[in-house]
Amino acid sequence: MTRIFFSYILISIMNWYGALIGIGMLVCVVWAYFIAKKRGYYKDMVFDMAFVGILFGIFGARLYYVLFNLDQFPTFGSFFGFHPTRGFTGLAGLAIFGGIIGALLGGVMLHFREHIAHGFKVLWSKISGTPKPPFKRKPEKEKATFLQMADLALMFMILGQAIGRWGNFTNQELYGSPTTWHFFPLTVRIDASSHYAHLALFFYESMWNLVGFGVLYFLYQGRRKSFDGFILSVYLIWYGTGRVVLEPLRMDQFRMGANSVLNIVVAALAIVVGLVIIIHHLYKARTKGMKPFIFVDQGMLTEKYLNYRQSILHHPNIYEPKAKRAANLDDEFYAEADDGFSQEDAEEFYNKADENKKTEEILEKKVETSIEDASLDPPAQEEQKKETKQKPVEEEGFTQEDAEEFFKNSKQDDDGFYSTD
Repeated sequence: MTRIFFSYILISIMNWYGALIGIGMLVCVVWAYFIAKKRGYYKDMVFDMAFVGILFGIFGARLYYVLFNLDQFPTFGSFFGFHPTRGFTGLAGLAIFGGIIGALLGGVMLHFREHIAHGFKVLWSKISGTPKPPFKRKPEKEKATFLQMADLALMFMILGQAIGRWGNFTNQELYGSPTTWHFFPLTVRIDASSHYAHLALFFYESMWNLVGFGVLYFLYQGRRKSFDGFILSVYLIWYGTGRVVLEPLRMDQFRMGANSVLNIVVAALAIVVGLVIIIHHLYKARTKGMKPFIFVDQGMLTEKYLNYRQSILHHPNIYEPKAKRAANLDDEFYAEADDGFSQEDAEEFYNKADENKKTEEILEKKVETSIEDASLDPPAQEEQKKETKQKPVEEEGFTQEDAEEFFKNSKQDDDGFYSTD
């Protein structure tokens, strides 16, 4: 009996639609992990984003669909896929806009997770009567802002949407007006329709999303960089435009009622929000007398560009290969680090780099001093010799006694330099 029950559950859950969404998620998470690691984010960021984003995304997609189709869900259990008479029937009915909104809200919670966790601890301390716990912050290198996470997540989300749209083909959804010619995948036949074929809107949107992924990937990974949140804004504009164009052409069941108008309104709002983000950046840069950080060659970036200082490009994490540290290291002092570089290895390297830099500065000072000494006349050199005897040469580890011993046993050559045999 138990075996039959679990087999029924698996058959109900596993279908081509769910499988394609799962494949899309897996591809995006793995690819995003390597991109984030190369960019310099902390190594667990993508897994944190995936867990929270997928969880809140599914919940948001389900809630969005249910709220605007309440007649299809007579009981509370039906929200979770349990039919009053047929038992568990699966989570049929997910809205992508709800998934996007849910994932973004999950990203906000992930950004403020320290404050949320501290709030629960304070609440529990009040209930239990225990002392108020201190607020603990994670190291800066283990953090990422909401906009940084949104840029990376949405770049790959549109790729997942391109893959997942083929699930609409298996479910015979997202099709357009009828046509008298059939050429797959531009048109598709629908079993429930009496027409010969329909426009394959799922294919059009899949291709639009795939091209969008190429654009976002170029903007994110190309040599020309932009401010944190730019990818988010371009995603909202790109995806919103596609939905505004394709939504009025739909003829499937989701086209009926108020859902179509609602989807168009939400897509239009997405476009507006994306434009507002970019315009706000341009206006803020102008009012502060700074340059807009949009599509700038990475080699030309300076703190004159607005929000560059807050960008991961300004202070890359040590996990990034050949990462430069922001602590005023010269170009020759950077980590030739491979992916196996650990925190301790990087810190040790940077400490040695600092020591080498200080040593180089000391040597430069000695060369300058030697040149000055050579230009002094003999009486002035004698005076300088007396002054030197009274100062310990600390950077060489010399003591006062060592200095006196050195000058006692040294000889002066024709150029005014002192040396020992």
